[in-house]
Amino acid sequence: MRISSSGQTIFPQSDYAAGIDPDASTARTLTLIALIVQAVFFLLGLGIVFFFFLALGVAGPAGFGAASILGAFLGVSFLISILWIVLDYVFVYRNLASRVNIANARTPSILLGIVQLVFGGVIPGILLIIAYIKICDSMNNRGPLY
Repeated sequence: MRISSSGQTIFPQSDYAAGIDPDASTARTLTLIALIVQAVFFLLGLGIVFFFFLALGVAGPAGFGAASILGAFLGVSFLISILWIVLDYVFVYRNLASRVNIANARTPSILLGIVQLVFGGVIPGILLIIAYIKICDSMNNRGPLY
């Protein structure tokens, strides 16, 4: 690591294994944590839904009516959560794999972070907003490469 004449920190490629600087690596790790948290909450929600379907199904025909309404609502919720996982992976995590694409992850990380923060993914939303800050730090440290 060295400091350029303009005062920016320069990270030579030999300083880090994947070819990306530490800030971009941190952003990638935060995005991975957000993906894992989303997957865990998705699986927990899926388990809760199956439990309620079994509990309501045992209750008789009236239980099936309530289960179908609940199932339709939760089915849409699960589709949205799968959509968040896919969008986060495709537009943020994958772009943070190489230093050439780091700038491409900047806007999606803040947009998806805000949207997820508003629509129920509080923890992943916060993690993506922090990843956005680290992406900006990475771009500022790298200077004209982006």
